[in-house]
Amino acid sequence: MTIFGKYRNFLELKKMILENEVDLVIFPAKWAETFSYTLSEAWSIGVPVLVSDLGALKDRVEKNGGGWVVDISETKNVENKILEIISKPEEYIAKTNEVQQISLKDLDSMIFEYDTVYKTYLKSITPIYFSQNVFTNNDLLKNIFSENLHTPSETSNIEAEYSANLPRRLVQCYYDNGFIYTVNKTKAYVCEAFSRK
Repeated sequence: MTIFGKYRNFLELKKMILENEVDLVIFPAKWAETFSYTLSEAWSIGVPVLVSDLGALKDRVEKNGGGWVVDISETKNVENKILEIISKPEEYIAKTNEVQQISLKDLDSMIFEYDTVYKTYLKSITPIYFSQNVFTNNDLLKNIFSENLHTPSETSNIEAEYSANLPRRLVQCYYDNGFIYTVNKTKAYVCEAFSRK
């Protein structure tokens, strides 16, 4: 057995696989992947695959063909599957032919799809700043300048309880919307408040 280690890019991987006449690429993943670009790389070189029965590896092979799925919880399962593949050359040829029929997307197409999914998702959700758990600009201003805005004698019990939650809400705003959003909104409101004075 030869261990090649890491490869830098697809061209290097392709060269290694072709020069060493690799007949089967095995993906014994122990956890579910969401897509697996390495599976695409093996298929684009024309080599069938043996994948674990988890996540996208399993889903893609079951949908497209071009390989076999095996339960990798026991090493013996993988060994037996490899021996089965070797013993059935006609099935191996059929899987190799399936690989040739798989339509793989190029990088630009994948980027476009991801971008579309993200933009569609972002348009479909209610912005987090509409939540009651997030600071309003007024809340931020009150919290920043709380000593100057009121004295304890002027604050009702409800206002005191509300003000006590302001630091927690500021942190929540930061976690939900990010640092830049929180700082920019705070800065804009403070500038507006001072311009009114």
